[in-house]
Amino acid sequence: HVGGIMQSLNSAREKMAEFEFEEAFRTVTDAESALSNIEGLHKEYLDAKYAAESAVSIAKRYGIPTKESDRLLAMAELERESDYASAIELVKEAVESARNSLDDFNPALDVTMKPGELKQGHRGKLIVEISNKGKALAKDLTLELTGEAVSLESPPQMPQIRGGETKSVELSVMPNRAGESKVTIAVTAKRLFDGKSFEFIASSTATALPRQPTARVARATEDAKCSSCNGKIKPGFDIAICNSCKSVGHLACAK
Repeated sequence: HVGGIMQSLNSAREKMAEFEFEEAFRTVTDAESALSNIEGLHKEYLDAKYAAESAVSIAKRYGIPTKESDRLLAMAELERESDYASAIELVKEAVESARNSLDDFNPALDVTMKPGELKQGHRGKLIVEISNKGKALAKDLTLELTGEAVSLESPPQMPQIRGGETKSVELSVMPNRAGESKVTIAVTAKRLFDGKSFEFIASSTATALPRQPTARVARATEDAKCSSCNGKIKPGFDIAICNSCKSVGHLACAK
């Protein structure tokens, strides 16, 4: 490219020496235009090459293969000696290849719920198992739980999960009614090298046992003492027996 411009300038000098000024001026103008075009192509090439090398550098930092991008960049360096436009296309392909490799390097979380025994009106636990099936580290995880009759008591502490790892998270929940209810868990994770967020959603059901009465009614079969008034309980009295501590009392005192 530059060699052709130098030839044009030498030709212009010869025409000046022969007093062909108009032709010499035209030749110099054409050479300036060609040089400006080359400068524009060179800038476009350098910009594209910088973008490609930046993407390749990030990929290599995290162990992402860049063989195809490296090959295209090497070809572009050879091609620009004879065809800048073709070299630029090769560099753009290298950029796209490197960026595609980066985009494929994502966390891929598999979220499953293992419900424990829940009771209506009592704080309970749900175990959520999170497996990272992707290659990239999942960081800055957050978890949201929505349910028809189950609410999350407090946000859990979420670990980072490397590719291939599985970790369990314990959730403290409150069942608001008995029976089965649908539960949806949304886990958001960020990609390590650029902070891009990915959301993973899983649905399951949670079952809560009905609220149990605090005491049951019975009839005394032997002498006892009321746990409320310390009065005597004789056989045949109606009594209330606490389901948790098994203490007994007059039915009237329990009411």
